[in-house]
Amino acid sequence: MNTAYLISENIISSLGFTAEENVHAILENKIGIAEAKDFSKKIPSALFSKINTPLLNDRFASLLETLKPDSRADSFTRLEKLFILSIHDAVSRIGLNCRSNRVLLILSTTKGNIDLLENQYIAKFNHKRLF
Repeated sequence: MNTAYLISENIISSLGFTAEENVHAILENKIGIAEAKDFSKKIPSALFSKINTPLLNDRFASLLETLKPDSRADSFTRLEKLFILSIHDAVSRIGLNCRSNRVLLILSTTKGNIDLLENQYIAKFNHKRLF
């Protein structure tokens, strides 16, 4: 039996929600860094690369309605929404059945579920989801 490798990728960043959107933005010389203000009195402003939260929530709600209409979008953390959107995009382009025990998914990220360290999320989400 021969081994088959199917490779697909996706990037979610401040430049876009797909690898194609990111490349297109880069080719158009767009910058994904913007000034954010009012953090604290010690740091009045800073430069950040931030993913568009309303767009993230809209795209996730739309996908969730299609895949699992009985689920609520607010039962997922921000990181989980990013993962689900990104994985769905990458996998849907190659027609892979992720439920097979012969499939290995490699996920690389620079983002952790750090939101769950904040008090406002501790009561809402199980602390184990931090990991």
